[in-house]
Amino acid sequence: MGLLAAIPAVIFYNKFVNDIGRYIGRLESFADEFSAILSRQLDEKTDLVAAAIKRVAAGRRGRRIRPMAEINVTPFVDVMLVLLIVFMVTAPLLDRGSSRRPAEDQSAGAESGPASP
Repeated sequence: MGLLAAIPAVIFYNKFVNDIGRYIGRLESFADEFSAILSRQLDEKTDLVAAAIKRVAAGRRGRRIRPMAEINVTPFVDVMLVLLIVFMVTAPLLDRGSSRRPAEDQSAGAESGPASP
């Protein structure tokens, strides 16, 4: 009885493995072709970009654009001074506020007090 189940299972397994092997081969060939196409297109684009850079560099005729070496720090200093003033004003207020006790429960005091007529 076991052979009746095992023989078809082995046949289907071998067919499945062969089909998967062919599919893997097709995917690998497609990946190789696709990467070759992308490589050629990338090389063409790189050549076009290099040519465009050469044209732009030749159009400058030796003029070089110097990068800006100085950074304007005035807005940064302004913001820092405003923050310093804000913290100087709020720090003493935080010290005063820390000594407050939490309010007692109002409902507990109302029950124990004398009732008014």
